Amino acid sequence: MIKIRLTLITSSLTCGGAEKNVALLANTFAKSGADVTVISFDRHPPFFKLEPPARLMSTDITRGYRNIFQDFWTTPSRLIKLRRAIKETLPEVVISFMDINNLLTILATRFLHVPVIVAERSDPAIWPKQWGWRRLRSILYPCADRIITQTETAKQFFSQSLQSKIMVIPNPVPAMDNISSASDKQREKIILGIGRLTQIKRFDVLLRAMA
Repeated sequence: MIKIRLTLITSSLTCGGAEKNVALLANTFAKSGADVTVISFDRHPPFFKLEPPARLMSTDITRGYRNIFQDFWTTPSRLIKLRRAIKETLPEVVISFMDINNLLTILATRFLHVPVIVAERSDPAIWPKQWGWRRLRSILYPCADRIITQTETAKQFFSQSLQSKIMVIPNPVPAMDNISSASDKQREKIILGIGRLTQIKRFDVLLRAMA
């Protein structure tokens, strides 16, 4: 059986929602028979583990600079590193996650003749915050082969010309094994919300809805 070679691109596999889903997708693709490599922009030890045969390629393309000028000044060297890493994996499809990572990936894969899928993991109306990156997104996203958003609202943010390229795919929910059924014992009803306390996570909506 011929395996498809997939390259997934993420800032890191440290603790976070997007990172969790990258690991989940990589492991699921690998179990289904794909040849999967995850390119991480930093060398921090992963919080989410990849299960063989999925592989992790840690690079040194970390962002985290203080202002947009440093971001743009260091972009050419990061693009060169990213392009080399992508070419090394010999991908048949490249899937990138998160806003600015998506832009770097589109630039790094120019003229490599590889299909590129970019996944928006935040509200595109808010992120990225800097005007320069937002302007670059409007220029580069038409070059992507597919754009993934998590909600219909996020999809509608983008221009009409991009709508045919966009697919809405909500976050996956992995199967939970070995959980006792409600009939086994009396279980307390708990609603659990997990995330950082910032406006974009909208815990205020959760509290009002549950009240």
